[in-house]
Amino acid sequence: MPADVRGALAAEFVTGSLNLSSFGTTGTADDSAVFQQALDASARTKRQLIVPAGTYVVDDLTMTESASMTGAGAGPFLFGTTGVILKHKAGSTRPALTILGGGVSIRSVTFDGNEATGDVLVNAGGFETRLQYVRVVNGGGVGFRLASDNNGIYQHVMVDNCGSPTSPAVLIASDGKTINTLDFYSLHIERSKGVQLQIGRPGDPVVPEFLKFYSLHIESGTSNGGVDNDQPLVVVKSYRSIEFIAPFLFAGPAPALQVEQTDSQSFVGGLSVRGGTMLGKPNAAKPERLVDVVSGSQIAIEGVRFDSTLYGAIRAAAAAGPDLRIGAGNIFTAATGGEVEDNRTGARKATTIHGTLTTRGHLASSGAAPAVVVAPANGEAPPAPTVAGTDTRGVVYFGSGEAPSAGPQVSLTFDRPYDTQPVVVLTGATEATASLGLYVAPSTSGFVVYSRNAPAAGRVVGAHQVQYAVLG
Repeated sequence: MPADVRGALAAEFVTGSLNLSSFGTTGTADDSAVFQQALDASARTKRQLIVPAGTYVVDDLTMTESASMTGAGAGPFLFGTTGVILKHKAGSTRPALTILGGGVSIRSVTFDGNEATGDVLVNAGGFETRLQYVRVVNGGGVGFRLASDNNGIYQHVMVDNCGSPTSPAVLIASDGKTINTLDFYSLHIERSKGVQLQIGRPGDPVVPEFLKFYSLHIESGTSNGGVDNDQPLVVVKSYRSIEFIAPFLFAGPAPALQVEQTDSQSFVGGLSVRGGTMLGKPNAAKPERLVDVVSGSQIAIEGVRFDSTLYGAIRAAAAAGPDLRIGAGNIFTAATGGEVEDNRTGARKATTIHGTLTTRGHLASSGAAPAVVVAPANGEAPPAPTVAGTDTRGVVYFGSGEAPSAGPQVSLTFDRPYDTQPVVVLTGATEATASLGLYVAPSTSGFVVYSRNAPAAGRVVGAHQVQYAVLG
């Protein structure tokens, strides 16, 4: 250990902390060596390093087990340039600082990426990491990359003007080590040039799990050099149990949240959004939708206020999984172009209610109409029947051809088949239809309407009208 460092440690032993100014001259073209000495001393002595207010040029720093750094002076804030600023060395392709051990803490420090392409702040080996009042700004690459941590707490971390069209501003994805049981309080991300927050990567053998985000704040405002988000604000790819509690997401023209779960492991999945607001831009950048479930299952959304979209708040794509739960407590404003667009082609998981369901309003159904065709007993050359309704209720309009007989008159095929054979209730809507003596043969894929009596010949479509209700 150099003599000056030994002297600094001895002089400050009684204070319980270390001061960067004791480790050498700073304010040079590269303060990395002095900073690294001080961080190593903090780890070795398990004492807090105090950094005086000012700007320091650094590159490729590391914090190992028990290292602790606190900035003196004014704390960081959005668009602020006061307090302690660690400025990434211009043109560097390495991180400004990497966490490589457990028990590391950083408080009241701004990391200025200086538009260098290297990641700004990286946690590559943390355990019970503590970040508080930390700002990361102006990163040409990833602003904050979290590749390993357990039981970490991140409070008031601000990431601003970081990332690129191919690199997210914040990336939470494993390099082979575990990422689990982390709490984020008021993570704030703005002015990213691409995706602002990405969780997981396809094919990673270790996925982030048991993460909670409280009051997540992400927006793509165009003020102060920001841009509209042409990529989703938040992309979730590989995960196990992610919770967003009361987020505020301001997006357009791309969605606020996109789920792309592609991993096939049986344990993955489980994403919930509870409360908060998702707001689309009201101008030409208004998004088509705010939540886009491209693929994945075990997803629950409840108590969220949705506002300002072109076509609807939530879309489930054809490849989305069966377990998608949209809670009754969501609020869809008049400026939202619709509520839920469900394009799933596979099976859906039913919602189970234990107890009595009471509603003061109406139970309404939506969805595409079933297909309807004539059946053999409807006669020769009958007119084509029509249907107005959905898989759960509607009206079938049919006529008859020449020489109709008793038996199957029309056949309906559901737009989406039921998991088990449903109950179908028929009612003749006209006197002529009621006199046919209708009955039904249901299946999981549709139902056939039979008549006990033969219809009159040569009737036009609409001469017979039968109302149906389906209980699955």
